[in-house]
Amino acid sequence: MKVITTNRLNRFWKNGVKPIKDALANKLNTSSIVNNLLTTAAGYALDARQGKALDDKITALNGSLSNKVTSKYSSQINHCHNIKNMIAGQTILSVSTTTTSQVIFTKAQLNSMLGVSNASEVNTVVFVCNNDGSVTTHFDSATYLDSKWYVVANKPWGYTQIRLGYLVIYFG
Repeated sequence: MKVITTNRLNRFWKNGVKPIKDALANKLNTSSIVNNLLTTAAGYALDARQGKALDDKITALNGSLSNKVTSKYSSQINHCHNIKNMIAGQTILSVSTTTTSQVIFTKAQLNSMLGVSNASEVNTVVFVCNNDGSVTTHFDSATYLDSKWYVVANKPWGYTQIRLGYLVIYFG
């Protein structure tokens, strides 16, 4: 049987117990764990049980938001399921006007592109964007007037050509 000497105890303390004790001192103090959603002071950690509480709150919030969106916009949401045709592309408009709007499509052009005979402001949506970074004009919207869709710019266009991207959605 070996005798435990002071040297052996010191070596055990220095090489065994003290490193473990020091490592544990750098870990989270259990008195700094809180089991609530109210603590705002720095230096505290949330108990794992609060994960379930947070998940329940998020689920409830998402459910209430979903119900509000669905009930308020249900007719519009349902209408989106009736998309009959969608086309996208780009065109170059020759713009020689000082106004802020220019015809992008006539009703006849869209009817031909969509393969229909009744494209109108009621069943067709046109989105536009500037596909030419060297032109500083940006497009605010597309609008329908007198059987034509116009692209509307943020400022007068001057005399130039503009590459325009478009997306047309037809609901039929």
